[in-house]
Amino acid sequence: MRKLLLSDNTRLPGEHDPQETLAFDFLSNLSRQLRLDGEETWADVKTQIDTVEKLEALLSEGRCAGLASDKERLGQLFKCAIEQSELAIEQNSQGEVRCRGVVVFLSIEADGDGSQLVLVHDGVRQGGRDSSTEEGELPLSADDCFIEDPRVAAFLCKQHGLWLPNLMKYIQESFQLSDVAVERLFQCLAEETHLARTGPILTISDHHEQICGQNIDVVYDALHLTTTISGKDNNFPDKFLGTIGTKVVSKEKPLVNDPGDVAKGPVMRQWTWKRREDAQAQGIRALEPPSNATPLKLLSQDTDVASLLIGIENSAPMKEDAIGGRKHTAAAKSNEFSAFGKRKWRDFRKGGLKVPADSGGVQILLTKQGFDKFAQQCNDLQLCVPSTPSSMCDGGSNEQVFFQRILQACTREAKEIFQNHQLSKTPSSVEQKHFAHAHPRGQGRWRLMW
Repeated sequence: MRKLLLSDNTRLPGEHDPQETLAFDFLSNLSRQLRLDGEETWADVKTQIDTVEKLEALLSEGRCAGLASDKERLGQLFKCAIEQSELAIEQNSQGEVRCRGVVVFLSIEADGDGSQLVLVHDGVRQGGRDSSTEEGELPLSADDCFIEDPRVAAFLCKQHGLWLPNLMKYIQESFQLSDVAVERLFQCLAEETHLARTGPILTISDHHEQICGQNIDVVYDALHLTTTISGKDNNFPDKFLGTIGTKVVSKEKPLVNDPGDVAKGPVMRQWTWKRREDAQAQGIRALEPPSNATPLKLLSQDTDVASLLIGIENSAPMKEDAIGGRKHTAAAKSNEFSAFGKRKWRDFRKGGLKVPADSGGVQILLTKQGFDKFAQQCNDLQLCVPSTPSSMCDGGSNEQVFFQRILQACTREAKEIFQNHQLSKTPSSVEQKHFAHAHPRGQGRWRLMW
């Protein structure tokens, strides 16, 4: 596993956990520690916003009334920042509001024929006919609504998941590379990296500019990476590797489909293999980090990764479920539908999708901080101990209703149900005094069981 550190070996919070250094929050906190905003302090207030109305109130207070009054753009910002997690919403001590994203630049370079080559992004064509599989369609022309954007590869990070695995997944899917080829790119990542502040990227973050306009500032923290492969590596397809001047086309899904828009075609990107010195002379963006960038180290470290498998049954033992009416017996025969009423993941595997489990499993990546928060919330729920008979468990019926409502609800409703259940479990001041008297050492009945 890779681990991100400051090049001067300054200790960083969370650096003992390699996976935590690959999280979006680590880069955000690192930019604050490095004072990329100077003496000004910005706090992330995204967790306080769970409805469009709360976002509207925040923008109105933060001198962004123009955006707050535009219902269409307000809804788009909520979707982009809150639902799709592309941007953090921050506020300073003066009450001003801004958006902040994280971008990873990856310079893909190759050694070949005595010269150093680099893969340069020429531009993009969005929508229309898919020409990636047709012969003679390179280069993309102005007739294809071609937008020039000369730079190295760039990836817009989201606030959930890990930026490095997601970057590798993006490269693999865009260029249709094999697992072995992506592993080569990963293993050849240079130790030297840099962190800096950057502006919007024309063909990646243009929808942010359209939403925010002149009403709210948008800034990006940029991590600069480099990977160098052999120009004769047979693990890469001929349509990817090439000599000087070779054109490459990648294909990806549109970043955003605005409400009411017709379905868009794939985003077609054109790339060219160029001599590195020629690319430098042309001033290709992000080929070299800015002069004020902070040097970092991306180290490889062996570490044990633990996982927890959580299974949710469709019904209690010897009971019929509410979906297909099947009985939960000792035969342990797998149902066609999950507890959430959807088809099992194994059905999607038939179509070639890689899934984490054969029987409806869902993979969630957690940092230690996130897991500790999850464990604390489980404790706060004060759930019955599974081994305790229901007749002896206080509030057992309320707990059943709680889980029934969770399973039936959408994500936003589930959050509200969860919060209301926590509030119902919060003891009053009188109960707290009684608990302190009865349990002077604070040893209550409820605890998290694993």
